[in-house]
Amino acid sequence: MSTIYCANVADLMPLAKSMENQAGRSAAARLFAEEGVPIEILCRHDGFLPYVDVCGIYERAARFFADSIFGARCGAKWRADQLGPFGEYILAAPTLKGAIERAIQGLCLYESGSSGALRRTGNLVEFHYLTGFGHPIGRSHYVSAKLGVMLNIVRSYTGPDWQPLRMTVDNIKDNSITLLEDFHKAPIGLGHSSISVTFDASDLNVGNPREPSTATTMTLRDLEALMGGEPPVTFEAALCEVVRMRMLGGLSDIDGAARHLRLSVRTLQRRLARSGISYRQIVKRECTLRARVLLEETDLPVTEIAMLLGYAYLGCFTRAFKECLGHAPRDVRRRYRGPA
Repeated sequence: MSTIYCANVADLMPLAKSMENQAGRSAAARLFAEEGVPIEILCRHDGFLPYVDVCGIYERAARFFADSIFGARCGAKWRADQLGPFGEYILAAPTLKGAIERAIQGLCLYESGSSGALRRTGNLVEFHYLTGFGHPIGRSHYVSAKLGVMLNIVRSYTGPDWQPLRMTVDNIKDNSITLLEDFHKAPIGLGHSSISVTFDASDLNVGNPREPSTATTMTLRDLEALMGGEPPVTFEAALCEVVRMRMLGGLSDIDGAARHLRLSVRTLQRRLARSGISYRQIVKRECTLRARVLLEETDLPVTEIAMLLGYAYLGCFTRAFKECLGHAPRDVRRRYRGPA
C-alpha cells in the first residue's frame, strides 16, 4: 500500500482538553506517549498524523475513562471555530448551505482520504462524511467525535438547541448505540457507508449570526496557502510527517517511525530505496528544516538547538545544516533574528 492517509493534528485538541481538565496535563502527556506521540505536537497548527495513531489515542483515552461514548463527548465540545483556518473558511459562509459546501470543498486540505456530500430528497437534506482509512482500533470513538463536529457546524448557524431528525454511523458497536441516541437525543442508524446528519431542508437558508469578517472573501486557494498545502498522501510524505512529529519528542530512530506507519523496518527501507533516498537522509533534512525554524522563530542559542536535535557536537550540526541549506546556522540567525 503506497497511500497512507493522515488526519489533522487539530483532531486531537478536544481529546487533549478533556484529558487535561479531568486528569491533568501529565496524564494527557503519558497517554499520548503510550501511542508514541509527543503531546508537543498539539503546538503544530499545520501538522498531520497517520489516522491509525489518532484512532489509537482516542481508544486509549476511552479506556482510561472507561467511557464507551468518549468520542461523542469530545465531539460535543468540538466547535467549528477550533479547526483553525479551515474553521474560519467554513464559518465565513453567509448561510448554513454555504458553510456545509465549504466544509466539503475544503476537507481535502484538512485531512486525506475523506470526502463529504450534501444530498437533498424532498424536504430533507443529508450531510455526509465518508472516511477512507479502514477500521483501526479506536475508530468508533474518532468517528463519533467527527459526528459532533458536523452537528456543531450546523448549530453555529441554527443555534445550540437545534436537533437533527436522525443520524447514521458506519462503525459503532451495537451496545453503544442506545447510549449515543440518548446522548444526542436523536435516532441513529447502523451499518451505513458514511456518517450523516439528516435535517429539514429549510434550515439550509439560515443566515450567519456572526459579524462579517475578512474571511468572507477567503477562497479555496487562500485556504490552501494558510494550511500550508494539501495533507500527505504518499508514503514518503507521511513518513516525513512522522519524522517531524517524533522529533518534537527528541526521537529519530527508524524502528519507531516504522511502527507509526505499520510497516517493518525492512519494508520501510525497501520503499525508500526505490525512491532513491535513505531514512537517514530524510531525518537529516527534516532536522535541518526544524533547526531553521528554531533559528528564525526563537532566541535559543545555536548550541542549544544543536543539542535539542541530537547533535553532540556543534561542528557536526553546522556542517549538516550548511550541506542542506547552503548557509551556516549563525548566518540564518543574523538574517532573521539579529546577531546570535
